[in-house]
Amino acid sequence: MSKQYCLFLKKKLRGENLTSKLSLLVVIGVLASVSVLGCYFDSFLEATFLEDAKSRILYGFQRLSTDLEEETEELKEGIFFVRNDENFLASVDLINNYQDKKHYNAILLDEEKKIIAQQLLNRVKLSLNHFITLYDKNEELIAFVEHKPDGYYLYFVSYEEGHKILYSRHEDEQLFAKSPFPEWLPVVFQHQVYYSNEDAQKGAITYHIYNGKILTTSHVSIFDDKQGSILMHIEMSHLFDDEYFKKISDDLGLIIRYSTEKKIQPILTC
Repeated sequence: MSKQYCLFLKKKLRGENLTSKLSLLVVIGVLASVSVLGCYFDSFLEATFLEDAKSRILYGFQRLSTDLEEETEELKEGIFFVRNDENFLASVDLINNYQDKKHYNAILLDEEKKIIAQQLLNRVKLSLNHFITLYDKNEELIAFVEHKPDGYYLYFVSYEEGHKILYSRHEDEQLFAKSPFPEWLPVVFQHQVYYSNEDAQKGAITYHIYNGKILTTSHVSIFDDKQGSILMHIEMSHLFDDEYFKKISDDLGLIIRYSTEKKIQPILTC
C-alpha cells in the first residue's frame, strides 16, 4: 500500500513539475512575444515620428527659401522705379548739382528733400516693406523711411554751417521736426558697398542680421552713362521678424529659429 502511494505521489509530482514547466515556457513565450512586438512598435513609431519631423523640417526650410525668393523679386521690382521716374531723377539731380554743405540753400534743397521723402514713403508703404534709403552722387545719405510699430517715419538730412542735422516726421504728421544729427541711425550715412558696380546697376540683393532679424535688401545704383560716375544709389529692405517665424512654427508644429551670430556676413545674390 505504501509503495503504491509513493508511486502515486511521484507521478503527481512529475505531473505538477511538467505543468509548471509548461506554464513557465508559456509565460516566457508570451513575454518574448510582447517584447518583440514592443520593440517592433517602438521602432515603427520612432521611424514614423522621425520621418514626419524630417518632412516638416524640410517643408519649413523650403517655405522659407520660397518666401525669400519671392520677396527678393518683389524688392527688385519695387525699387526699379528709379530708372524711369523722371521727376524723382530730376530731384536727385538738383541735390547733386546744388548742395553745398558750407553754403547750404535750405529753402531750395530742404523742400526738395521733403518731396523725395514723401515719394520714398509711397514706394515702401505700397510694397509693404520696412526701409527705403536714398544716397547722392557722393553716396551720402539724402533721405530714408523707416517702419515702426506705430507706422512709417520719414527722415532727411540737412546742413547748417557745414554740420549735419536731421528732420523727421510720422507719416500722419504734416510738419518735419528738426533735431541734432544722432550718433546712431537705423541706416548708415555713408553707403556701404558689398558688390560691384555692375551688380548694383542691374540690381543686387544682400542679406543681413538687423536687431536679431533677417533683413533682405535690394540695391540699385544709377550711373552717368557718359562719365561712368554714380548719380544715386537707392535701397529697399524687408524684415523677416519674430512674427514671421512664429507663423511658420505654428503652421508646422515646430519651433523654427534663426541664428543671430555676429560672424554672419552679408551674402550677395543676383
